[in-house]
Amino acid sequence: GHNTPLLSVFETYQRFYAAGADSTSRAKRSDIKIFLEFLFRKSSVSALDRLVLSDWTPQATSSFVNEQSLKGFSPFTV
Repeated sequence: GHNTPLLSVFETYQRFYAAGADSTSRAKRSDIKIFLEFLFRKSSVSALDRLVLSDWTPQATSSFVNEQSLKGFSPFTV
């Protein structure tokens, strides 16, 4: 549900799709860390592990992509 801890969602994803030592897996893990830190900065929660699934909105994703683009990253690599 909407109160599912967001860290557990991404931990599950990482376990299945980004657990390897290859460069793609490392990049996925790094991107997830950067995204979660972004969501935490924009949230009102007291700790990153208190983010829940409902904190991840289309608006938050768009804002993240925009911020990364301003830093020089291509939207295709974000």
